[in-house]
Amino acid sequence: MIQVTKSGVIWKKSEGMFNQWEERFLVLTNCGLLYFKKGSEQPQKFKLLNNFLIEGLSNQECKVQKKDFILKIKFNKDHVKKD
Repeated sequence: MIQVTKSGVIWKKSEGMFNQWEERFLVLTNCGLLYFKKGSEQPQKFKLLNNFLIEGLSNQECKVQKKDFILKIKFNKDHVKKD
């Protein structure tokens, strides 16, 4: 059974060339993390929450980005088994 832990609007920094902030609707469940683009009913991504690190940024780094609070969720791709 999937249980929703938290949900709400977040700002995600894009990984593209321009690194812009984009609004997303995030759903955190006991199985993983889903996020949706504005106006979309289908999740854009689903990430399992079994191998990740959460890193908070300093107050100075948040001021530079003009955001109140920023955290990074880093998914560890190095632990994926390759045959």
